[in-house]
Amino acid sequence: SAVTTLVSTQNIVIMLYSIFAILTILVVVVSSIVSLGWTLGFLEGICLVILIGLSVDYVIHIGHAYAHAARQSGATREESARHAIATMGFPVLSAAFTTLIAALFLLNATIVFFTKFGIVTVLSSIYSSFVSVVLFVALLAAAGPTNG
Repeated sequence: SAVTTLVSTQNIVIMLYSIFAILTILVVVVSSIVSLGWTLGFLEGICLVILIGLSVDYVIHIGHAYAHAARQSGATREESARHAIATMGFPVLSAAFTTLIAALFLLNATIVFFTKFGIVTVLSSIYSSFVSVVLFVALLAAAGPTNG
């Protein structure tokens, strides 16, 4: 995920913030499933590998939009953060919503893996959208790069 973010944003600071945001998502989702009483076995391991990909998506889109705005001459951190939310906030939240709705259908599956995958996807959609739009953008607005 670090390489993808670095290639996408071409900025080490944004990459470090995105790694922090992705790790936050992973820790919160894993904490949630452990609090549900799950033991981390083979099925959960597969779900968590997929979770990494789900977690990266929203963060990279916001980070890329911020880096693009920050490269424009005279854009402040706050302006770049506003640009990132204005251009990618709705698409990111829409993607999270459609993923969430699709995953809800898995919750009634007969096969245990699909039910667990649905729970992980629902949690991932909720936490990823919140962390990317709130925490990640706040980090960028407070101490993000000003030169893209």
